[in-house]
Amino acid sequence: MRKTFANYEHCLTSFTNTILNYFGFEPHHEILENLNRKLKQKQYENIIVINIHGMSANSIKNNLEASSFLRCNKIDELSSTFPASKLSTNTSIKTGLNPIEHGIINEKVKLKKAKKLEDKNIVNIINSDKDKKIKAYEFGKEEGKKYKDLTDLLEKIKKVLDKKGKKYIYADYTELDDIVKVNGYDNKDVKKEMKRINKEIEKFSKKLNDTVVFIISDHGYLNSTPILLNRYKEVYNLVEEESLIEPRACHFFIKEGKKLDFEQIFIKYFANEFILISKNEAKSKDIFGTGTDHSLLEEPIGDYIAVAINEKYFTYNQLDEEKPMPAGITEEEMFVPLIMIDKK
Repeated sequence: MRKTFANYEHCLTSFTNTILNYFGFEPHHEILENLNRKLKQKQYENIIVINIHGMSANSIKNNLEASSFLRCNKIDELSSTFPASKLSTNTSIKTGLNPIEHGIINEKVKLKKAKKLEDKNIVNIINSDKDKKIKAYEFGKEEGKKYKDLTDLLEKIKKVLDKKGKKYIYADYTELDDIVKVNGYDNKDVKKEMKRINKEIEKFSKKLNDTVVFIISDHGYLNSTPILLNRYKEVYNLVEEESLIEPRACHFFIKEGKKLDFEQIFIKYFANEFILISKNEAKSKDIFGTGTDHSLLEEPIGDYIAVAINEKYFTYNQLDEEKPMPAGITEEEMFVPLIMIDKK
């Protein structure tokens, strides 16, 4: 099982910054040069990005035939960001900012804080510049952006495409994710849903002209088993408070003067399951990406981060059981497909 932190030179933020660059905006980070050349050569009237949450690179290999439409149009694999989790990674996709910059690395960050990043959303950036003569649209769970199912989403996108002018359309599709996080990838319902997605997008693409459709995803999942942390008293007694970034990217505040003890005891019990990284090391190694530190980031990091490298996650809940989870650094969680459907 391959383990890797995010590759911020070839990741989801790189993709978003490539789109920004194509529309004539200053990118925040490095772009995907090969993709940039393709876009510049064709000069599409419309760009559509459909983010199918929870669709890992491995999942399309394992659930779709090699001859399937999506697999035939896959041009690359991208790294997710770290932690590869819903709120953090999707904020990076929408803004082109790395987690170190937007500061949202856990599900406990209040949404009102996340709302402050709305002006960084590239949909809003595009719409704010009237001189570019581009109109951007977004579909998702928020009020005013909702859709019933994939068929309805694609119909809504098609109606937007029928309008005159250059357009950027971004859509979040979460139904596959809802199935995967309950059942994992090795499940007939997941296979059925992925085949349906493949069929619907192929059918939709036949109606398009002068348009490129990108299918991406935020992260994958790994079937994981719990470690009940409060059963390990040597470790638990050194921890200040019970808080997690993610169960597979867990942070710890350590009692005064006990950091060295914590390191030694943690490694004794969990070295085969987690990598332990100090706050300073996390920043020096850029595991949250490069860029200016956001004020939101300091609070949730803690003194150490324990990053899952195998099938375990930390919990304090005795009722937790094996379940699919994101946010570790296995290839199943970290790599997502980049699919490009060229309808020029």
